[in-house]
Parts: sequence; structure tokens; C-alpha cells
Amino acid sequence: MLGVKRARSRLPVLIALATLLAPANAGADQVGGVVRLFVEKPGTSEAEPEAEVQVKLKTKRRAGTRAFVKVEGRYYERDLRLKDAYIDHKVDDGLRLRLGIDKKTLGLEYQESSDERLTLHRSHAYQFLETLGLAGRQLELRVLTRPERGTSGVYADFTLGMDGSRNQNALVSLRHRVGPFGWGGWGLAERRRIEHTYLPVLAGVGSLWIDIGAFRVATELFAGVDPLSTEFERTHGDGHTVAFYGPRGELAARLGLSERWQLEPFLQGSLLARDAQEPSAGHQAQALLGLNLRSKRLVFRTSAELVAEQSSVAGEPTESLQRRARYHASAALSF
Repeated sequence: MLGVKRARSRLPVLIALATLLAPANAGADQVGGVVRLFVEKPGTSEAEPEAEVQVKLKTKRRAGTRAFVKVEGRYYERDLRLKDAYIDHKVDDGLRLRLGIDKKTLGLEYQESSDERLTLHRSHAYQFLETLGLAGRQLELRVLTRPERGTSGVYADFTLGMDGSRNQNALVSLRHRVGPFGWGGWGLAERRRIEHTYLPVLAGVGSLWIDIGAFRVATELFAGVDPLSTEFERTHGDGHTVAFYGPRGELAARLGLSERWQLEPFLQGSLLARDAQEPSAGHQAQALLGLNLRSKRLVFRTSAELVAEQSSVAGEPTESLQRRARYHASAALSF
């Protein structure tokens, strides 16, 4: 019986996968994806290998409308999931409407594809946002205004969405790019469902960046309400709203080795205060040093990351300091 339930739960994913593998005369315009092999070693623990495949379908536009579907599978996790599934309607050259399952975009890193990111997985600050449910994926209706890719101009998005826990939210973003320089702001207002009541949640990200091709610098400032800790304080503490804040930055160079290959050393760091009202609640600091080797379709990544978390110990005047190290190596081939 359990096997039948699992088969039923994966039926929509299998249907989507069959759609991706359909022949071109079925209307598919672009079918592509990526195969990734990676291993992560958390400190002194055993290495954790994984093999991952993503397959993407982007159909031709018909009457200005196209569909996009992305399916992801992991071997060791025995997991197959539908990541993205939406329709995109082009109103004119600078305005589009999008409806379906897509990224809950909050911050600069969510504007980048997984191929463009410096790290294979999202950076520590964004993983923190995902843990709080402030970023991730959701069912949404989005209005996008943007110039052509790579050109200067103003980008603006407005989104109404509902995540997997049926939390309703509104997202707005405004980015401006002038040549290699850019700035952006993202804001989230959410009605977080907690048992039989609701909690208002606000979050925002501001960013400045410069990218001259051979060199890239990006800085961001995060701030928002921690809904999980706020609910705990309302139930067991003094009832105050727990707000986090902190900066994040990255620095990368691109060194051409040949016509096909490029070396990309980079550095990332972030510092997050867990509770603006009570500094004793602790901080999280992260530093990551990495090196990528890229060609048009092949990327090799390696990195070493250190995360330090300082927090107070209940009932004691002292503070605890925990450190976690993680090492990563991967290879990814796009097709």
C-alpha cells in the first residue's frame, strides 16, 4: 500500500518528465538541462556524494505565450521532484506575465541561475532565508518589466504568491543597471499561517554590485522578521517580534586561461544578527573560499566554508561558540 501511495505522489512528476522527453513536433522548442556530480564533507564527518540531474523544457511562444517546466532528480536521496512549472505571456517587449510554480525571489542571488552562481548551492545567508520560509518556491502570479538581457535599464517585478504551507505574500523588486554598475531592492510582506492564527511577516534585501567582466563585487543587506522565533517568543517568552539583520558580500575574479577555459577564484562572507532587540540571542558568521574552472558547458567547483555561531546559554552568564566546516567539490555538464 505504501508503494502505491509513493507511486501516486510521483505521478505528476513522471508526467512532467514524459513531457520533457516528448519529440520536437509536440511543440517543444528548447530541451536542455544539467548533470551534476558533487561531494560534500561536513567537518570530520563522512563525505556525502550525490548525483543530480535537471531537465528543462521551454516551449515556443504561441500568441505570445510559452510554458516552462523543470524536473530534478537525485540518486542517493532517491528523490524526483517538479521544481518549476509556469506559463509566461509576453504582453510587449518590456512586459511579461507569469503564472505557476516559480522562485520566491528575495535578493540578488535569486535573480541568478544555478549556472551563473559562484557556488553550486545557495550561499549561507540565502539558506537561512529558506529555513525561515522567506525564500524558496511557490505558486504565484508575477508581473515582470525588464529591458533586454545585458542592457542598461530598470527591472521591476510584482508578485502575489502562496507557498506550500498556504502562506500568502506579496513581493516587489526594483533593480537598476547602468553598464557594469547596478543596485536593487526587494521587499516581502507575508501573512504567515500558524495553527489557528496569522502572523504578519516583513523582510527586505538591498544590494549594490559592479561587474566589469574580469572582476565582480556584490554587497547585500538583509533584514526581516524571524517567524519561527517570533512565534516561540509569543508562546514562551516576552512576546516581542524577533528581527534579524546583517550584511553579505562576495568578491570574484575571472581569469582567462584559454579561448575556452576560465578560472574563477572567489570569496564570500556574511554576518547575521539573530535578534535585533536582544543581541545576546547570538550571531552567525560565515566565510567561504572557492575556486571554479569554467567552459561554456562544463563547470568544476571546489570550496571550503566555515560557519561560526555564537549564542547565549540558557541559565548561564557565558556564551557558546560553535564552528562548522564544510568542504565541497563538484562537476556540472550542461546540455
